Amino acid sequence: MRKLKLFALLAAMLFAASMWATDPMGSIDGLQGKNGSFRVWGWSLDPDDGSKTVEVHVYIFSSSTEDDLGKAVKGIPGTYANISRPDLESMGYGTMHGFDRTIDISDLSAGTYYVQIYALNVAGSGTNPRLSYSGNGGYK
Repeated sequence: MRKLKLFALLAAMLFAASMWATDPMGSIDGLQGKNGSFRVWGWSLDPDDGSKTVEVHVYIFSSSTEDDLGKAVKGIPGTYANISRPDLESMGYGTMHGFDRTIDISDLSAGTYYVQIYALNVAGSGTNPRLSYSGNGGYK
């Protein structure tokens, strides 16, 4: 009986923690394409544990309206938001939340491609949100 109460208490604590969990946040500050590659930079952090590094996944699509990750023409994991960004210090999570990556797309046919970037949730529960960018996302 005691183990059951302990299990129920633990389950209630985990449920309560998930109710206050927040998704990662961030922004794509820039996209720049040239000669079979493109560079993407920005920032991301998870407010549930601002001391952890957030991984961002980059997906490349041939259509600007596509959002099914399974239909991406290329997916690139392994980009980490761990570069100093002093402009983020006022948020209270430190400064090591920037990312800057150049990605080779020379293996893709010539054409226009569209980039989507997702921040992976590193603490708590929630989703892996797509980061926003206000510029033109298509690059040749």
